[in-house]
Formats: sequence, C-alpha cells, structure tokens
Amino acid sequence: MADIATVVDRIARGLVGAEAEAVRDNLFCDDAVPEIKDLPDFLARRVPSDGQEYHGCRVLVYDSIQGRGLAATATQQYRSLYKFNDLAKNSGLCTLLIGHITKRGQIAGPKDLEHNIDAMLYLRRAFRLRPLFVPKNRFGPAVFDPLVLTMDDSGKLSKAPHTTAQSSVVFGWSGVGENLTEAQAVVSLPRYGSNPELNAPNLPRARVKQLMNTISQLKDVDVTNLSYTMNCFLPRREHYAEELDLPLAVALLSSYLQQPVPPNTLFAGELDLTSRIRRPDPNYLAELAQILVRVHTGTIQRIYLSAEAEHDMKAHLAE
Repeated sequence: MADIATVVDRIARGLVGAEAEAVRDNLFCDDAVPEIKDLPDFLARRVPSDGQEYHGCRVLVYDSIQGRGLAATATQQYRSLYKFNDLAKNSGLCTLLIGHITKRGQIAGPKDLEHNIDAMLYLRRAFRLRPLFVPKNRFGPAVFDPLVLTMDDSGKLSKAPHTTAQSSVVFGWSGVGENLTEAQAVVSLPRYGSNPELNAPNLPRARVKQLMNTISQLKDVDVTNLSYTMNCFLPRREHYAEELDLPLAVALLSSYLQQPVPPNTLFAGELDLTSRIRRPDPNYLAELAQILVRVHTGTIQRIYLSAEAEHDMKAHLAE
C-alpha cells in the first residue's frame, strides 16, 4: 500500500499544473481487499450505488492477481475474479488486473484467465526499454511485435526514440594478414512468445559465453530478455583471436545502447572475467602498427587498447 502511494506521488511530481492535480485528486489507494475472493463483495458494497465511497469511479486497478502466490489451480478464487469482472463490466467500469509472469515468460494463472478478459497487455523489461505487446485484443488487432516504450525517472512511459534494432560494425585485427577484421553485432527485442536467442554461428561458443558474462557485469547493463546476433568477418578465414574480444564487445554495446562507434577507430584487446582489457602480445602490437602505417593510413585514425600498451603502441607507430 505504501509502495503504491509512493509511486503515485512520484508520477505526480513528474507532471505539472492540472495534470499533477488530477493525479492526486483522482487516484485512490485502498488495501481493503485482502484476498481475490473478496473482490465481488468490495465492488458491490463500495462502488456502484449513489452514496458509496467510490461511486463515480471509472477505472479499477487490482494489484495483483497472484498476490503473495496464488496457484493456477486455485479454481474457486479465480471464479471470484471472473465474477468481479462481469460485475464491473455490467456497471460500465474499466478494470485493469495486474498479474505476474512465470520464469518462462508466460502469464501466471489458469488458461481460462485469458478467456475471461477483453485485452491482454504484456509489458516486459529489457535494459532501459519496456517492450509492450498486446497478444489478445477483442477490440482490435493483436500486437506481437514489440511496441518499444521507455520509462523516465518518475515512472512515466513514452514511445522510445529507437524502435528498431540497429546493427553495429567495429574494426579489429585478428593478428594474421593485412586486412582488418569487422566485428558485427545486432541486439534486438524478441517477438511475443519467442525466447531470447544468442546467435554466433562462426565464433567459438565458449568464448562468446564468457564475453556475454563479462558484459553483464558492467554497471547498468542487463543482457536478459534480448536477442543477440554477432559475427566476425575474418578476411582469410583465420581463427578467432583473443584480441577480437574488445571490438566484439564494443559492437554489442553499440547496438545495445544504440550509440554509434566513432568512425575510423580500431579496438584491440582480450577481456578477462573482471572486464579488464588485457595487454596484447608485444609481437601483435608491432605487427599491427606496421600494417596500419603501411596499408591503412588514413583509414584508422584512433586506436583503443589497454592503458599498459599505450606507450609501446605509440613507439611502434613512430618508427
């Protein structure tokens, strides 16, 4: 109860003028319904008739259906919920029921719960985004592709500026040949009913898992509920080199944050389990400097690697 009141107050503070006053004057929190079976009685006694406490209300929100753990097999309790829905609809009230999601991403509760509502709104959390789906809608089309929303500090939802996945390409070097390696990544939101996927067909699986675990340790980075596709274009089909960790990670984060990588840049370095960038092998640094000077002058204008390797790299480039 106190948590809900705090959220209402935070939302009101994010508004101005009449909007803020309307929120405070028209939102009421009540904890008089301890169990779902008490909903029909609450509605009949306190809402429809003149003189009742909530007479004139147009929207009822119940948070939440499962409460502290209502099982899907609790048939009698769910029947009370369906009766409450019918009474509210006959009274011209709009009812919003908030429910839980299972670990598999399904709506918690019995299957007939979906048959006793007019529309299902499915809101997920994916990093800073809040993808919204409408898998059931009696009044219009269902929406299985995510409507991408974002939430501000006050809890207000609005349409996100980036609604489609953006690919990212970052330069690295595999340590073989004179051609640079392109690390490519796309981070996207799965459709409703689809599980998040990790696709990296031409990369070593164990290395990719370690890289994802390392990225997930970064502050404010949440890799759950998203799909990832990544690859490295190796010009001569060379084997994956540890120094490609950094360009691949940067490509992932670039697509993830939808922030472009500065052009004409190259990244080199292995990432350890603590997100630290390891110093490349001295021979790798010397050869990289040679091909950058000999082949890619003007193409690569900035290099990112570990701080320990900065002095040696500058020396090699100056030779």
